[in-house]
Amino acid sequence: MQISGLEKFRINSSIKDGVFVDVEALNKSFAQGFMMVGYEMPSLDYDDFKRKIEVRRKKDRIAMIVYNDVNFKVPKWWEDAEVIYSWVQPD
Repeated sequence: MQISGLEKFRINSSIKDGVFVDVEALNKSFAQGFMMVGYEMPSLDYDDFKRKIEVRRKKDRIAMIVYNDVNFKVPKWWEDAEVIYSWVQPD
């Protein structure tokens, strides 16, 4: 996928789910680099969902994974990746 003509966009599921990530170009150009922000938003219904954000590293790849449910499993390839950062919605 190639994204052009944008300086910032949001990836989200829905307002109800509350899981979203902002992607923003540095210095108004994706050629200069970019920043991804995953929001540590607690769920509205603590009984049903518990949010989670992770940054994982494996080989030459780094992934930021934003979970709607802490019980969701990462794709198989990422299972043994180094976890650089992890946040789980508190009880």
